[in-house]
Amino acid sequence: MRGKILVGTASWSDPGFVERWYPKKLPAGERLPWYAQHFELVEVNSTFYSVPEPRMVERWCAATPTDFTFDLKLHQLFSFHSTPAKLLPPDLQKRAEMDARENVTSTPDLQEALLKTFLRATSILRKAGKLGVLLLQLSPAFSPR
Repeated sequence: MRGKILVGTASWSDPGFVERWYPKKLPAGERLPWYAQHFELVEVNSTFYSVPEPRMVERWCAATPTDFTFDLKLHQLFSFHSTPAKLLPPDLQKRAEMDARENVTSTPDLQEALLKTFLRATSILRKAGKLGVLLLQLSPAFSPR
C-alpha cells in the first residue's frame, strides 16, 4: 500500500506568516490562494471556534487547486473544552443549556445538532475531494480515567 505525504501548516493566516512570509500588502482575501501555490494542505484552526458558513467553505474550495487538502479541527464542544455560547451557531445558542460560568453544558442532543451543522458545512469539502482529516484537540484536563 502506497501513501502520500502532504506538506502544509496549521493555518494560512498565522500572524508570523502575514508579517514575514506573504508578500507585503497582500490582501487577506488573497492569502489562501497564494498559500495554496506553495503547500498542498492546510489545517483549519478556526473550525475549533466556530462552524464555517457554507459560503465560506465554497470560497475555500474555489481559491485552491483541485488536489488541495483541508484538515479541520473539530469544534471545541466535542472535546469538552469550556465553550461560551457565542461560539455555537445562532440556532444552537438558543437551545444550549448553560452552567454557572455561562459556558455551554455539553449534552448528547446538542453535540448531535452541532455535528449535523458541522458536517453539512464540511460536506462541501468532501464533495470537492478536498477534505482530509478531522482533528480532535483534547482539553488539557483530558485524562484516560
